[in-house]
Amino acid sequence: MSMFDHSIRFPLAAAMLAAMGGVAGGHPTGARASGEGDETQHRCLSVGEVPGPALTSIEAALAAHESGASADAYLSFESSGETVYVGETIIQGRTAAVEVRASGEVRSVELEISERELPGQVKRMVDAETGSYPRRAYWKKLSKGEVSYVVNARSTARAKRLELDQRGRVLKSELLD
Repeated sequence: MSMFDHSIRFPLAAAMLAAMGGVAGGHPTGARASGEGDETQHRCLSVGEVPGPALTSIEAALAAHESGASADAYLSFESSGETVYVGETIIQGRTAAVEVRASGEVRSVELEISERELPGQVKRMVDAETGSYPRRAYWKKLSKGEVSYVVNARSTARAKRLELDQRGRVLKSELLD
């Protein structure tokens, strides 16, 4: 498994590697999934470096998906002038990540999903937009009560990140290389 293959599966691991100089651009393809502001500088954190309200919210959000789940990794990044904290763990073999503000307000919860779990109209648009990208990772995102889908796709020469709504409409599309 190449470093990219690992990073496309584990978004925070990619960000941590990027912070250490291992993967250019952080998150699997260069940005956190929330899409709020310029988010390029990731910093790995110990649990003691995460503010109390943020830590409490991260742990509560993860435990809501699986009883007893807690974050295995933490990082922070700047977004629109504020520090955002992220906690990540593996739940039933899939990566789960929670982004929160320092106040503890949850920005988004992202759960790794398989291609089979994409709604039909989302899958059709993903195929149309990333047909030439053989490696793809899929995420279901909950932010502000809305569900969307994030797809990180990569070919040998390019990377692309899409965010789509539940109807398959493209909300955001970025070429990352």
